[in-house]
Amino acid sequence: MNLLTLLEVRKELFSAGNDTVVYADATAAEKGRFDGRLNRVLQAFFERMTPARAYRRIDVPIYDHTITLPRQCEGLLGAVPLTDAGCRCSPLFIYSRFHEFAESGSFTCNARIAQPLTENAQTFRDPAAGFMLRAKGTADEGAAYTLIGGTGTDDKEFFDSVELQIDNGTTTTSRVWNTLPRILKPETDTGVELYSVDSTTEAETLIATHAPGETSPAYQRFSVPNWGDTVNTARVLTRLCYVKLTADTDIVYPSSFRALQYGLQALKYDEVNDTANAEAKWQAAMDIIDKGKQQSEGDAEIPVWRSMPGFGCEGVPNLTPSWFAPTGPYTSW
Repeated sequence: MNLLTLLEVRKELFSAGNDTVVYADATAAEKGRFDGRLNRVLQAFFERMTPARAYRRIDVPIYDHTITLPRQCEGLLGAVPLTDAGCRCSPLFIYSRFHEFAESGSFTCNARIAQPLTENAQTFRDPAAGFMLRAKGTADEGAAYTLIGGTGTDDKEFFDSVELQIDNGTTTTSRVWNTLPRILKPETDTGVELYSVDSTTEAETLIATHAPGETSPAYQRFSVPNWGDTVNTARVLTRLCYVKLTADTDIVYPSSFRALQYGLQALKYDEVNDTANAEAKWQAAMDIIDKGKQQSEGDAEIPVWRSMPGFGCEGVPNLTPSWFAPTGPYTSW
């Protein structure tokens, strides 16, 4: 399968998104409007997709006993820790965020449990207290982050905001934080790397790489056990989510001209409240996406079964009270 870039899709399907102007005569503003319509189509696709159509397996680093999913992924469907030597450990059991507060939700040092912490992580790791921030990128001149709130070295909350200029040098904030502020980023021509800078040693640490179109970063973060220094990576099963396309080189998923063309047509029908024709076009697009998945994955499928040690009715007091002593063929209980 050939992956399509935003530039290729714009050139090929421009008339489907804008039937009054030919691509050769289109202005930058008209191309931008097409990109906006295509992004609306892609967002609708991901809202309609069943998770299986977007499954992905990726390796993510472990920082401070947590893993943070990249911007294009959402949901933790499976997780396996990997040693530095590349050995695969036992998979984790994935619980809801309420498990640690449940009566039986006890944790031990060797518990193989992962659970969600937040959907609003702005970086893939949190810096140590007493840090400044630095942004590096080849963005438009004058572009700057807006940093709102956070707490200072005395752990008191800031109620104002400061700006951080984006450049390729060593410009840092004069403000020092103990916890991260809210991060707002302008749209840029290229990605921007965000660093924490230790206020004492001035050592910098990469904590995030923000995409050109990201303006208010928010990633999903999960807790994982503490395996020591030998396990620093987790292999996870997750699913793709919508990410705004801005650069000509951005990859468009699904990479199918027919599916995208149907989506652009469906959007036109939606805008004039022609629900029947819109739904027919959306479904035609989803059928193409679904067939593409089946062809790439094949027909063979092995279900995954998970069970806890001692699973069954053995530990349920209502079924096996301590005073009950079965006899006969059931003495093995």
